[in-house]
Amino acid sequence: RPASELEALQLALHHFKVAALDDVTASGLQGLTPADLVTMVDHGMTSEFVRGFRGVALVPKTMASLATLRDHGITADYVQAFGSTGYPPVSVDELSSLRDHGVKASLVRAIAHSSYRGVRPAEIAAFADHGVSGEYITDLDRIGYHPVAADVVRLRDRGVPVSFIQRLREHGYGSMSVSDIIKLFEHGI
Repeated sequence: RPASELEALQLALHHFKVAALDDVTASGLQGLTPADLVTMVDHGMTSEFVRGFRGVALVPKTMASLATLRDHGITADYVQAFGSTGYPPVSVDELSSLRDHGVKASLVRAIAHSSYRGVRPAEIAAFADHGVSGEYITDLDRIGYHPVAADVVRLRDRGVPVSFIQRLREHGYGSMSVSDIIKLFEHGI
């Protein structure tokens, strides 16, 4: 449909160029309306930002969803970190939540290359909330220790370094429960 007078004014005030329309159209978004273009400029999205999402698996892939991502500081590279690591398309709400919890792409990459690659987005958010780094995940994998995600969070919350777990395992205590490992660590053993 043609732009309303208000939409045309809003686009003009934001100095929207016809060349930007070509970029937006080429981004793969379907059924764009003048209101979508107003959403784009209202949220500070450039045509380069929108074009960056071409070929990126995203559910749903609309101008409104891109505006949500922009508002949360999420770039196409951040979304691609999930796609390149084998995660299925993550929803806009999940991506926004992950970003709000401080999940970095480096953590996602480390998880994807570890025994934890099947964890849900909520568990990834819990890792970030509790300071579980990609390095911590990688180190647990390196020593062959694979507790469930909630136990990884417990270990990290209590400050148990992977080197402590490794020393226990080297001395024949590899089958200890996470609770017992935490008790030993907290008692300075």
